[in-house]
Amino acid sequence: MMKHVVNILTLALVVVLVACQKDVNEYNTTTDEVTITFVAEPEATRTTVDTSGDTPRFSWDEDEKFVVLEQTDKLAEATSVVYANVDGKANITATFNLNKGKDLYRYATIYPESGFVEAEDISAVKLRLPVNQTMAAESYDPTADLMVSKVVEKDAQPTTAQMLQFTRLAAVVKMSIVGLNIAADEEVISVKFSAEGKDIAGTISADLAEPHNFTVVEGESSVSVMTTSQNEVYFTLLPTTLVAGDKYTVTVTTTENSYVKSGVVPEDRSLIFAAGMVTRFGVDMSSAVKSEKWEIVKDSSTLTVGDEVIIVALNADKAMGHPHNTNVNSNEYYNVVNIVKSGDAIYDIADSGALILTLEKGKSDGTFAFKFNIDSDDYYLSTTTSQEGLRIATSIKGNTSFTVSIDSADGGATIQSYKVVKFDSTIFTAYPVSDGSTVENAVAIYRKVVN
Repeated sequence: MMKHVVNILTLALVVVLVACQKDVNEYNTTTDEVTITFVAEPEATRTTVDTSGDTPRFSWDEDEKFVVLEQTDKLAEATSVVYANVDGKANITATFNLNKGKDLYRYATIYPESGFVEAEDISAVKLRLPVNQTMAAESYDPTADLMVSKVVEKDAQPTTAQMLQFTRLAAVVKMSIVGLNIAADEEVISVKFSAEGKDIAGTISADLAEPHNFTVVEGESSVSVMTTSQNEVYFTLLPTTLVAGDKYTVTVTTTENSYVKSGVVPEDRSLIFAAGMVTRFGVDMSSAVKSEKWEIVKDSSTLTVGDEVIIVALNADKAMGHPHNTNVNSNEYYNVVNIVKSGDAIYDIADSGALILTLEKGKSDGTFAFKFNIDSDDYYLSTTTSQEGLRIATSIKGNTSFTVSIDSADGGATIQSYKVVKFDSTIFTAYPVSDGSTVENAVAIYRKVVN
């Protein structure tokens, strides 16, 4: 992987979208630095959607972050990137090591900085369009506006200003919501759009010379948007097309409930989400179904046999999913799935892949067994004294008997039988715990609310 190096030469690269490019008429140069100025559209915010046309209008905000890459015989990332917006003019200054004597120098810029994952070469760059987005005022999340510049080729490190043209990899969506029947004291918290069998967010790998021909490395079939809007929701997706028969789901989560509307694209119709374009469509939520509600357990003494629970990362929107396989007594890791929390509640987990566990009486007093069902077969969480992961059992026995305690006021929980179930960034597994130990990345127990 690339490593940052000491600054020697500073190279300024300027960003221009084709849709809003104007003539550049001023720039400054110094011995070791080149700064170029360009004029953008005058909107106050960086990503403004003009719904009168099909192409998003664009302007830079006051605080933008980029990744700038230089490719010669090896790839280098700029050791610093400084951006300034002065009276609507954007200055981007990228600093690289002095790198003389190469046959070809290629430069590309990625926006936003958070969209860059890693790269070994400019022809294989991993980028990410986020699953969880936060809608701006009447616009989509700027950090979800995934763009890359056209590659600039030179025979030496430039000493003059270089113009870049960006291409948008994200498709912009304006979704209108009608018929949402909620109480006056309910407030929308988030809206999720899911497209069954489609990769609409996640990590991609792209050759920056032909970025639209990317491949999906780790795709997600849904996008969750934090918003209070009850009418129009803006977000971005990876380009895709829903044709007749394709299924989609819209979930609106409020402070009180979650409303789910599923649909199928009708015959002779399609939904085309194209890179750099705005797709507008409406969803009628009048027939939406209220989703099940799961609430965090803050008092373990309230747990009882028959409760349905899920195990959730306390400080992340992740839940424990199904085991990698169901080989009885094998050491197991459990998948991590995305969920969306709403205060102390979680809604709409039916399609999330979260592992639903039913509490049964454990082998010893005061303990529970955690039962789950896969393909009509019942299994139980179990463990041993080793640190290799949770096991699976087919009957209740000693190592399927867990005590549950709540460690903190915010619902941090310990599930203990020689081990504590502990959240990792990619897996749920089990680790030993001793008296007085600190549980990092702790889990919480969420219980299904029975009305």
